[in-house]
Amino acid sequence: MAKLERSLECCIRLNVCLTTLPRAFTITLSETIGWDRFCLHRVDCANLTLSDLGMTLVPPQELHFLYFEDLVVGDAWVSPARTVTESDVVSFACLSGDFNAIHVDHEFAKSTPFGRPIAHGLLGIAMASGLSSQSPRVATLAFLGIHQWSFLEPLFIGDTIHVVTTVTALEPRSRGRRGVVTWHRKITNQAGRLVQEGLTRTLVQSKRQLSKSGNADARCDSTSSEDLCT
Repeated sequence: MAKLERSLECCIRLNVCLTTLPRAFTITLSETIGWDRFCLHRVDCANLTLSDLGMTLVPPQELHFLYFEDLVVGDAWVSPARTVTESDVVSFACLSGDFNAIHVDHEFAKSTPFGRPIAHGLLGIAMASGLSSQSPRVATLAFLGIHQWSFLEPLFIGDTIHVVTTVTALEPRSRGRRGVVTWHRKITNQAGRLVQEGLTRTLVQSKRQLSKSGNADARCDSTSSEDLCT
């Protein structure tokens, strides 16, 4: 296990990139460790261990997931918080190719109504996706779409955000073997202001075992189309 822990790759400024973990393991965060533990300026990556980060490796069979029948309309979860860093914004600009001056040019940003650079709106959605993936941890099969999303406040470098996730609709599919879940996601900053919110839909696995008979079931297993799995 010590060898696995030392197999972590190096980090970029203010971000620890965990890229070489074996596929058979999943990283889980310690309940008592805040996201600020991940903001490391200088790290000896060759000797870095998961315990240094308050993290552990858990085999997938030991993880607890919520399945479709575990969810109830009205259930809500609050995610951990994380701070938006300048390296987050620059990294997202590199990834997306969006180098709009309002995000990366401090001098230009001074002339805007915001007075300083703002993070990409889509970066907020991406962060919300990551934060909410652990709150709750769900047996998700597919992301089906964003059905509504509003950008209500700017997201600034240095803002600390968290996500409140609520189940708003449940639709059984594929004879109860899976179902479509509609989620209401709210991104709130450190001042309690609502920054972004919207509705997303995911396909979630059921606890029911897959049927081995029936042409309709076979078609449903071999396609990702919602229409064939109703």
